[in-house]
Amino acid sequence: MYLGVYQRQAIEQVGGYDETMLIAEDWELNYRIRAAGHLIWFTPDLRVTYRPRANLGALAKQHFRYGRWRRVVARRYPETVNPRYLAAPIATALNAAGLALGVAGLIGAGTGHPRSFHTWVLALSFRWSIWPG
Repeated sequence: MYLGVYQRQAIEQVGGYDETMLIAEDWELNYRIRAAGHLIWFTPDLRVTYRPRANLGALAKQHFRYGRWRRVVARRYPETVNPRYLAAPIATALNAAGLALGVAGLIGAGTGHPRSFHTWVLALSFRWSIWPG
């Protein structure tokens, strides 16, 4: 387990690791330990070696897997859902939308018809407000 000190008795009482959890097993076990009334101790005196991912693709894969398995934990324990877990996917979606709109704006301005771009954005916004999804 990463960055925690646990009493063996607490881990045994909650049934140990759930071996079906391929990722996020620490989140899941931490939740069960705390829900059973036990504490998880953290001390800055712990010495941990961290090896960052070798490239951006490996980092993206790591975080995709974290998000996927965090969803499994959230389904199993809905009370663990916290709005902060939605910050990254919302920020990613907003960045992608901003990029797409920016590119569309540049294309619209490049054709000499920037009004057509604004009309398209307003129509799209109106469509989503009436028929979401």
